[in-house]
Amino acid sequence: MGTKYVYTFSSVGHMFITLVHSIKTLTDYVPPEDVIVFYTPPRDPTHREVVADLGVDLREVGNRTEAFAAFDERPSHYGAKTHLCSVDADRVVFLDCDTLVFDDPATVASGPFEFKARPGSARLGEDWRRLFDRFDEPLVEWMPNAGFLVFDDGLHREIESDWLRYLDVDVEIGATSVDHREQYALALAVAGHDLARMDANEHVFEWRETPPAGGCVYHQGRLFDDSIGSIREALRATAEQVSIKIDKLRHR
Repeated sequence: MGTKYVYTFSSVGHMFITLVHSIKTLTDYVPPEDVIVFYTPPRDPTHREVVADLGVDLREVGNRTEAFAAFDERPSHYGAKTHLCSVDADRVVFLDCDTLVFDDPATVASGPFEFKARPGSARLGEDWRRLFDRFDEPLVEWMPNAGFLVFDDGLHREIESDWLRYLDVDVEIGATSVDHREQYALALAVAGHDLARMDANEHVFEWRETPPAGGCVYHQGRLFDDSIGSIREALRATAEQVSIKIDKLRHR
C-alpha cells in the first residue's frame, strides 16, 4: 500500500497559506495523489477550493476534542493529527502545515524502525518519567517533535486507540507556554515500539536568521508567519487569484 503523506489543517490563522506553500514544496518529490489533507472545522470555501485544486486527497473530518485557548488565544483543538491513523497505507509521513520540504522525504522515511521523529526541545524531568510509570508504559526518554513524523509497518493504525485515550490524560510536564499534550499522548502510544530519532538535518526546527543548508524538512514554527507576512494579505483573495499568485511564487 506504499507511503502516504499527511497534513491536517483548519481555516484558522495562517494555516491555509502555510499549508499551500508546504504542499508546493512536497510535490516536487511525491505525486499529489499520495498527499492526504484532513480538513477540520472551521472551514472556508475558498481555502477548500484552492487546496483541492492542488490535486491532493482532501478529506473533511470533524474535530477530535472540544476547543481550548491556544498560546495565541485563538480557539484550537487537540488530536487533529490522530486522523492520520485512518490512512490505508503501510507507511505514513506526517507534516505540519508550517514545514517546507527541500529534499526527498523518502530518504528520511526509510529504515529499520516503526516510528521516527526529531526529539523535542522541551526539557524533561521527573514529571516525564512519572507519566510513563503512571500508565505502566516503557519509558521514552525524549518527547517527539510532532511537526514531521514517520510511522512504518502500519504502526499508525495500531496505536490509534491508545493515542486517543492518552489525549484525555490530564498532565503537567514542567512550566511551558505551549501545551504539548498531543506529543505527550503520542510518546505514550508509541512506547515499547521500535523508535528512531531524526537528526537536525532531517528535521530542521526553527532558526533565528539564515536557515542552515542541507536540510530535508524545514519546520519554522511561529517564524513562518514573519517570513511570509509580506504576501499574506495578497493571498486572501478569490480561489482563482490565489492560484495565480501561488503559481507565480513557485516559479520565482
